[in-house]
Amino acid sequence: MDTPVRPLGLIKDLLEDLGQEVSYAYDDLVFVGHNAFLFQFTGQGAFVDLYFNTQCKDAERQRLASAIIRGGVCRGLTVTPKGQYDLIENDDETISIEFS
Repeated sequence: MDTPVRPLGLIKDLLEDLGQEVSYAYDDLVFVGHNAFLFQFTGQGAFVDLYFNTQCKDAERQRLASAIIRGGVCRGLTVTPKGQYDLIENDDETISIEFS
């Protein structure tokens, strides 16, 4: 079985330039420190999807998306905005992610 290439190093470098950092990487998701957005690996090399927290304001979302996409291009990383997500606390104290 082939292990998919996941460009976590490229994402870390990109975030560092934006004054952000990876707070948690789990499976195919990369959570960012302030939780305004997250990345999802696509399994296709240097291609990642970008989702914004539903609580991120439109102006901030547009500013961040532009900076993230430009920074990705400079590193050979293709970032595709895909939509939004919401973190939902479950009764058992776990968190679910709902994508839209």
